[in-house]
Amino acid sequence: MSSETSDSNDSIAIVTGGSRGIGRAVVDALLRRGDTVWFCSRSQESVDRALSDLEPIFPDRVFGRAVDVGDQEAVDAFVAEVADHHDRIDVLVNNAGLGLFAPVDEIS
Repeated sequence: MSSETSDSNDSIAIVTGGSRGIGRAVVDALLRRGDTVWFCSRSQESVDRALSDLEPIFPDRVFGRAVDVGDQEAVDAFVAEVADHHDRIDVLVNNAGLGLFAPVDEIS
């Protein structure tokens, strides 16, 4: 991954579910275009792993927190932290999801 930016944007972005998969790809793309990105994941271990890859390449532009998006108070605190730090939020990518793998008639 390169720290070169194709189009400096300087937006403040939040990506839920940003530590792996599609969310991680979105985080990478936003960082490459010049944004500051805050991402969350349910697992602190996943957050730490992503940050260890990204912080050396994008210092002072990537932040991660362990947040369960099913917990409204935790989400509110996360958004407030971002807004307090930057006075604005320009981009929101709601990527966090949950997979339920069972026959439809067995899911409540």
